[in-house]
Amino acid sequence: MLTALSISQFAIADQLELDFHAGMTTITGETGAGKSISLDALSFALGARADSSIVRSGADKADIHAIFDIRRLPHVADWLSTHELGSDDSECILRRVITSEGRSKAYINGAPVNLQQLKNLGDMLVDIHSQHAHHQLMSRDHHQLLLDAYAACQPLLKKTADAFACWQATARRLQQLQNQNNDSTKRKEFLQFQLQEFDDLKLQKGEFERLETQHQLLANAEALMQACQQTLDICHEHESHAVLSQLQASRHLLQAFGEHFADVHDASELLENAAIQIEEACRSLRHQLGLIDNDADNLDEIETRLAAILDLARKHRVDPHQLPVLQQTLQQELDGLDNSSEHIAALQAQAQHERETYTALARQLTQLRETASEKLASAVKQQLKALGMSNCQFVPRLNTDFDSPRASGFESVEFLISTNPGSPPQPLAKIASGGELSRISLAIQVVTASASTIPTLIFDEVDVGIGGATAEVVGRLLQKLARDAQIICVTHQPQVAACANQHLFVAKQLKKGAVHTFVKTLDNEERLNEIARMLGGVEITRATLDHAAEMLGKAQQA
Repeated sequence: MLTALSISQFAIADQLELDFHAGMTTITGETGAGKSISLDALSFALGARADSSIVRSGADKADIHAIFDIRRLPHVADWLSTHELGSDDSECILRRVITSEGRSKAYINGAPVNLQQLKNLGDMLVDIHSQHAHHQLMSRDHHQLLLDAYAACQPLLKKTADAFACWQATARRLQQLQNQNNDSTKRKEFLQFQLQEFDDLKLQKGEFERLETQHQLLANAEALMQACQQTLDICHEHESHAVLSQLQASRHLLQAFGEHFADVHDASELLENAAIQIEEACRSLRHQLGLIDNDADNLDEIETRLAAILDLARKHRVDPHQLPVLQQTLQQELDGLDNSSEHIAALQAQAQHERETYTALARQLTQLRETASEKLASAVKQQLKALGMSNCQFVPRLNTDFDSPRASGFESVEFLISTNPGSPPQPLAKIASGGELSRISLAIQVVTASASTIPTLIFDEVDVGIGGATAEVVGRLLQKLARDAQIICVTHQPQVAACANQHLFVAKQLKKGAVHTFVKTLDNEERLNEIARMLGGVEITRATLDHAAEMLGKAQQA
């Protein structure tokens, strides 16, 4: 439940600190005082879209904190844990900051989140019923949302939508493959022609790289041969002046002294190792000269082979190194076309299975809606009777069409109404007057709210257009709802306000040339005076106070 709301620099409120109790809370005040400001601010803390116009004039930003007790909401704690938005499983803090430039930031338990995350959590915590809800009753889509909420079929609805999405995705892939199959003959012929060029070339793995290396070698063969031969001459070939001969002579000079002098012995060993290294170098150079001699006659053949590879690469507009990968890709496409019949058959079987899964879920949804529609009709009729419309017939009609499957199932929902005995039910827009529509809307909202699992229900002036005994009934209905949920209600009706466990009074005052809104929790005496004010009259008389006291007494005994 909502326990506290802090509002800073929002609309005409510079700073408000509100504490909320369990049960039913009413918010009252004179017209224009800003009774809905706190609820508007709360809606932004719950993820509603906002712009800079909500920031108090002259302020840099509006800042809203909403604190919720979630000790009895394990699913909320699980959601917070899943999204790593730490909670101690007892309290959750939602925060929204909107700057005067129109930028917005959202936080859950101090961690920054995106607006959708804030809204997803907010939808689990609060359900707001506004005075304009009766306008939504003109929308058939809204009728289905209300019935589904009353039927508590959201989990099944999600499964049905997911199954529908899977089936449709497979159907699209199947259609695409069937279209490709119809045009595949020419494509297959072209792929076969392209692959034949690869087969004729017989390109081996790593061949292009090896040929490039050989060609580079032969292109520099003369200079390389000269360098190798000159090095051999220096190191070995000219026996009297060769490096190897000089090293051997040096070792011979030192040999007689190596047994007696350690440094001379070490030097002799180093000279021997040097001689071995030079011998190895000479062998490598002779091998390289042999390779040049052997490949020299193959230069034309190598260049011809390279040219063929480069021609094929240019034809396909790829790097020569990528030719093997391209060949594999073309072969896979051809194999896919060759096996398209098998693929089509497999997709057809998959699509059929997914359709059967969807159909089974959608039929369960239909049954759930049919059962819920009967219960909803009976419950709304009972509330309409209490609201002075005993002759009114309310019919949630399911328009089921098994030939037109949708993500939401096989049916659309439409609320029909008959306000006169003997008249056939017709769409709300054609039958109900403004006053009747307000009461019908209220009855539906109260009934659907009673089936809600959301812990905090807010009614923002939903009692507009009613009064007298009907207003008293509305108050009792909300009072009854408050036994199972936290109810917060903005009202003009004293009969409704009298039913509350907590009464907040909203007023405005002029300070330093600016209008400020403030909210006060009324004590018993203040509450008596406020109910008397709401009952009307320029002057609050003893009779008005007695009437207010009687109204409060009856409401608290209910």
